[in-house]
Amino acid sequence: TATTTVKAVAYDGEKASDIISKTFKQLQVLTCEEAAELCAATESADKYVIRGYVTNIATAWSDQYSNISFWMADTKDGGKVFEAFRVQPIIAAEKSVKVGDYVEVIGKIVLYGTTPETTQGGTYTIIPAPVVNHNIAVSANPAEGGVVTGGREYEEGATATLTATANEGYEFVNWTENEVEVSTDAEYTFEVLADRALVANFKEVEPVKLYLNAKDWGYGDARFAAYFFDPAKWVDMTKVEGETYIYEVEVPAGYTQVIF
Repeated sequence: TATTTVKAVAYDGEKASDIISKTFKQLQVLTCEEAAELCAATESADKYVIRGYVTNIATAWSDQYSNISFWMADTKDGGKVFEAFRVQPIIAAEKSVKVGDYVEVIGKIVLYGTTPETTQGGTYTIIPAPVVNHNIAVSANPAEGGVVTGGREYEEGATATLTATANEGYEFVNWTENEVEVSTDAEYTFEVLADRALVANFKEVEPVKLYLNAKDWGYGDARFAAYFFDPAKWVDMTKVEGETYIYEVEVPAGYTQVIF
């Protein structure tokens, strides 16, 4: 256990305090897992600082005894790792501590039966939770199939929105993670709780072709063209191999109307 020595110093000829020096113990800070592992059958000689999330209220606040018991863990969903037993709030207004709060508990620790806990008389206060970031990685499969956006670091609990935009000649299929489908929406939104690697899958679009029978038009060997709208575009038609009168044209992506 480290110690800090504080000294009173005379300033501008004034007399220093009668308390020349005093030694304070710097309390060791533990995670809930560390505190649980450190607990022994006998009460610890020193006090510790244990920090973590409240995961369960073991005994509700008692106005009679001015204390509360709750379980803690290093993550919000970490379960019952360490119990703050009959602890009192440093700030009276914080007696309504609730599940999800991030707290700092100060007290001696002991293994009571199989329960790692603080001994009665410890204190607690609600403090800001540490900021946790997670990386959301995105990629396209195949790479030439489209463009994906939204991959970056996010703060835990934030909302991530990923977008997959297919390139010409491809269409979006789905989002997968570890080869398991997680969404079929090109715009995928979710709460960030952990690192993730997501793949936007695309597939080639089979070309749509239109056919024209020149014989029906009263022509034999001739030149035909298709005029596509939205936007306007002329495309020459080609004779189908092995056919005398049949001409074909591939429909460009995004076109909905045509005249010959």
